[in-house]
Amino acid sequence: MRRGILSRRDVRGNWGISRRWFPGHGFIRTLPCNPRLILFIFSIAVSVFFTGCSKPDGMESNAAGCMELTSKFLPADSAVPDQNLNRSLPVMRKGLSKDALVLIAPVSVRISLKGMSGDLTLRGLATPVYNIGDGIHMDVFLSRAGKRYFIGNRYFDPGRRAEDRDWIPLFFPLDVGEDDQLEIDVSGGPQGDLVADWLALSSLRLMQRKAAP
Repeated sequence: MRRGILSRRDVRGNWGISRRWFPGHGFIRTLPCNPRLILFIFSIAVSVFFTGCSKPDGMESNAAGCMELTSKFLPADSAVPDQNLNRSLPVMRKGLSKDALVLIAPVSVRISLKGMSGDLTLRGLATPVYNIGDGIHMDVFLSRAGKRYFIGNRYFDPGRRAEDRDWIPLFFPLDVGEDDQLEIDVSGGPQGDLVADWLALSSLRLMQRKAAP
């Protein structure tokens, strides 16, 4: 047997792990380039990166000062059925599929922030589900003692702007008081066209803002 030549066939497992013979070292486990394995690892990494915090069973924040919100929104008007609100729908954008809260304009949803207070940041991802119409408008408010305080907004126009056909990061600084409620309004574009005005929200969470050094 010549030195430096693979002397035995690879013994591969389910994930493509091999045992190869290296002169002077014996059999060594190796991991060849396996596209399916790489895609699997990448999908897990992306999910962890965008989620940012674990999901608590209740509305209390976890030890990291992070509250998951996506699945816990309710219609702002309890007398209105939530037919314009769809939870845990898979939405695909630019090859990335995420379970999302899909809001169909016009709709207003809210969530209690009981248990969270102070300087927080609302983070998440948003994308229009369809690329037609005159766009979708989203407004964010804090409700406190019966009054609404405007936080910010975002206009999505996927029919005209290519960048709005992807998952778009959301970032809204909040000064949250005890017993505040977070509200999100979704409405049609400037022409009032409500055709296919579906907005998907994913990985919404509140996070503590770090104090400046």
